[in-house]
Amino acid sequence: MKYVSKFVAGLFVLAVVSVTSLSIHAGVKEAKASEQVEVIAFDTVVENEETETVTIESKEVSTEECVEAVVIEPETVAKAETVAASSLKNAGQGEGPMVVDGCEVVGFESEAERAAYVDALSDEYEVIASATVQREWTEEEIAKNYTMEQKSVMISNGKSMGYWLYKPYETDEKMPLVIYLHGKDGCGSNLDRLMKIQGIPQYINEGKIYPNAVVISPQCPSGSSWTNQADAVMELIEAVVAEENIDRSRISLTGASLGGIGTFNIAIKNPSYFSAIVPVCGSVSAAKCSVLNNVPVKIYHGTRDTGMGFSVKDAAVIIAENGGNCELNMLEGKGHEIRYVYYDDTYHVLDWMISQQRTDVTP
Repeated sequence: MKYVSKFVAGLFVLAVVSVTSLSIHAGVKEAKASEQVEVIAFDTVVENEETETVTIESKEVSTEECVEAVVIEPETVAKAETVAASSLKNAGQGEGPMVVDGCEVVGFESEAERAAYVDALSDEYEVIASATVQREWTEEEIAKNYTMEQKSVMISNGKSMGYWLYKPYETDEKMPLVIYLHGKDGCGSNLDRLMKIQGIPQYINEGKIYPNAVVISPQCPSGSSWTNQADAVMELIEAVVAEENIDRSRISLTGASLGGIGTFNIAIKNPSYFSAIVPVCGSVSAAKCSVLNNVPVKIYHGTRDTGMGFSVKDAAVIIAENGGNCELNMLEGKGHEIRYVYYDDTYHVLDWMISQQRTDVTP
């Protein structure tokens, strides 16, 4: 395998990430992986000046039980860190060498083999710099490693609240938290029901989305509403934050239909708590939304959703008039059923939520 150099002399960088084997227990996938990537920059000499190529020996690896390495040749060490972090999004798939964003992915069967490879490069080229960078998991990696389980927490009113807990992977790093509130069709006391109706739990279970955040999906009791359960939801959030090592600066809230109403009203009651809110096909007393001027808001609503009404239009105006950041998305020709926005690549709802961060809170 050859790597085509763009320079007569320059740098190439080896970035290494460790990936452990997967274990499956009762249908739940569990794994732990390093999110820190070692980047080593070597001083290089092009071996073939006519074709400007450098030959790097590699070995294809079909097993997932391997250590992945990436070889790249950027102009500077700083660029190396950026390129290595982004290119490693395609590493760890157990597919052997591949070229991505100007990088060659090289798999090794053991850490010893990987170390010998690095040592060989060190003997031939001088190490001129090293750094550690952070990488993000790909959807493919999360699909192999995520966990989703039923849990419950005892609320101060003496009742318990059940919820689905989704984690993309195990990590010691603080993670963003997304809270999803289902519609009226999900109310009850059986969490399995949330897998049978459209919504984030079902979309994860069907492989339509793999959010790079912890996601909790509580269940509202029959005959109640999320507005009435607001205090219980906040107690649940606090319990999860304490137990799951959550980044307090990135806690966002969303919900559809009954959950969209609840998203508005819980945020109105706790206007300085969330990093972002996304009400979907909901409604609200627009006058109360003046307090939502310090939290980014995205609203999704169908132009034909006459059953829910169009109070969200007035809400968006009031938020903006009070200095807030609100984006109103009226979906032309759509009625009430627009929960697909959570997985449709047109909208990137969850990506946007996860990217939002409060600056007045210590993570």
